[in-house]
Amino acid sequence: QTFHMFRRQMKRGFRKPLIVATPKSMLRVPTSRIEELTRGHFEEILDDPMFAGSSEGGGGDRSRVRQITLCCGKIYHELDARRSALGREDVALIRIEQLYPFHFELMKQVLGRYPDTAEIVYVQEEPRNMGGGMYVTDQITAFLGVDRPRYIGRPPSASPAVGSKRVHKSEQEHIITEAIGAKPIDEDG
Repeated sequence: QTFHMFRRQMKRGFRKPLIVATPKSMLRVPTSRIEELTRGHFEEILDDPMFAGSSEGGGGDRSRVRQITLCCGKIYHELDARRSALGREDVALIRIEQLYPFHFELMKQVLGRYPDTAEIVYVQEEPRNMGGGMYVTDQITAFLGVDRPRYIGRPPSASPAVGSKRVHKSEQEHIITEAIGAKPIDEDG
């Protein structure tokens, strides 16, 4: 995605500032195959590969989905790891890769692939008054005519971080547990 984003930026016929917010912790984690760099393009919204029928192990049954989880950034990887550990096949993880301009038609298309009865939640690790949560939930509610997604994340705060590694890990675990479920007993932690 990052490669395609930079390539798209350079190939455009106009110049506009590009703002990228990405964590350092994922900088050297190779999650893409070489083929993904040579083919494809930047995707504003990524549907869940578990249900996409892709070569990445997709083909899950969308009709069994009870929760559609929207997220941005690295929290996706934590949510996906927990979902795999618990064997949750009723949770879809949708990644929003571009917040602005928001791609309403694509979001409507992706959400339309899942049951209307599925609960929509937005998960972020930033405090509620930071990150993309408030913006995304407002956009989805106003323009797509769906109920306001349930927010899962840290409460509003004047600072972006708590300043304590122990408290941060505890809060992060609470977010992942609320979104996907409790950590299996045999999972390292």
